[in-house]
Amino acid sequence: MADKQTSCILKGIKIKGEISGDGNILIEGEIEGETTIVGSCSIENQGMVKGNISSENIIVSGRVLGNITATDRIEIQATGQVEGDIRVPRIAIADGAKVNGNISVGENVKKNE
Repeated sequence: MADKQTSCILKGIKIKGEISGDGNILIEGEIEGETTIVGSCSIENQGMVKGNISSENIIVSGRVLGNITATDRIEIQATGQVEGDIRVPRIAIADGAKVNGNISVGENVKKNE
């Protein structure tokens, strides 16, 4: 998340609606709605997203209830939980992470969005 500005949704903040932007986002609070970010998206341990997420790179340490699409890479850490389908060229899933959905991995994922 180095080259672009990072926006933070801190613990205790709840946002309902669509979020989009060019930059990075760090989510420690809760979002209910579609999230589309040109940059990186990090859902921290306390963070939750109820809705679809699209971004270049996504790190999930918290919880996502929705589909995830990344144009570069997704990392689901040991504390991460995803309930939805995942589409990405590259993925890393840590031991202990929970995923309930279909996972599509490969270069053709980028072209077939």
